[in-house]
Amino acid sequence: GDILPVSNESRLFVVSLIMLGITVFATSLSAIIVPAVNNRLQSALRGEKRRMIRKDHYIIAGDTPLARNSYRELRGRNLPVVVIMGHQPDDSIYQPEDLIIGDSSDTDVLRSAGAAQAAAVLALRADDSENAFVVLAVKEIEGSAKTVAAVNDSKNLGRVRRVQPDMIIAPQVLGGELLAMALNGEQLDSTAVMKMFRFSSGTAVDKKS
Repeated sequence: GDILPVSNESRLFVVSLIMLGITVFATSLSAIIVPAVNNRLQSALRGEKRRMIRKDHYIIAGDTPLARNSYRELRGRNLPVVVIMGHQPDDSIYQPEDLIIGDSSDTDVLRSAGAAQAAAVLALRADDSENAFVVLAVKEIEGSAKTVAAVNDSKNLGRVRRVQPDMIIAPQVLGGELLAMALNGEQLDSTAVMKMFRFSSGTAVDKKS
C-alpha cells in the first residue's frame, strides 16, 4: 500500500480516521473533565451557602497557636466557627467549609464571613496592631458581634485598649498570673480565671469576690 494517500478513496479514509480519533478524544476528555468541574463548583457553592446562612457563630482571625486551640475547643463544643487567615494552611486542622482566605481586617472579607450576624469576632493574630485593626473593622460593620483582641506583647495593652474591644486576652500576662496563683497555693476556678481577663473599660474585672 501507499505510505501517503494518493487516491481519493484513501484520502477520504485517512480523513475519516482522523475525525474519528478527534471525536473519541474529545468525548473521553469531556467525560472526565466535565464531572470533575461540576463537582468542584457544587462543592464551592455548598460551602458558600453554608457560610451565608451562618448566624450567632464565632469568627477567628489568625492562625496562631491560640487561634488553633480556640478553634479546636469551639468545634469540640459543637459551636459554629469561621476562620479567616491570609494563607492556605499547611495541615487539615480546619474544616474546608470553616475556612476563608483573606485579610481579616478587610470589611468585605469580614462581611463574607458573616461578621454582622456573628456572636463574636476573635482577633488572634500574631501582630497586636493587626488585631487592633480587626477590631476597628468589625466596629465599622456595626453588627452585634462582640470583639475579643489578643495582646501578645504586654507593652501594647494600652494601645489595644484604645480601640475598645469587648475583651482583651493577654496570654503572657494571663500565664504569669496563673503560675503565680498555682505556686502560691491559691484556688484556681472559673471565677478566678475570668477575673484575669481585661474588658473594654480598660481595667481588669474587680478581683474582690
